[in-house]
Amino acid sequence: MSAATPGAMALAAGPGDTPRLYALMLDAGLTVSDDGIAWQRAATAPPAASAGLDIHLVSGNVYIAGPEGVARSEDEGASWTNLKLPEGALLVTADPQEVARLYAAGASGTVYRAHDGGSTWHP
Repeated sequence: MSAATPGAMALAAGPGDTPRLYALMLDAGLTVSDDGIAWQRAATAPPAASAGLDIHLVSGNVYIAGPEGVARSEDEGASWTNLKLPEGALLVTADPQEVARLYAAGASGTVYRAHDGGSTWHP
């Protein structure tokens, strides 16, 4: 990815003084970079919606919204856990004040919330 590379749909930065960068790319899915210059595809990342990316600014957990619901990575994108949203998701956001609180917009338009890290979702 570079300034001349089209296809970036979402960009997020992890916590810390030198944060890891995450980008959702149209043709490559989730890509990660430690310097913003060299990018590598996160091969195990689930399919994502066009803007379905968020990073919790305290824990560094990475969240992806997509056709399978919401997925979380606790290891900078190396592995993923499906959080069992009742439908596909378009957007996800992590509450910056509370690690366990998440919000997701379902494909039907329903907004869900979880207060337990995504184990239980409520409309």
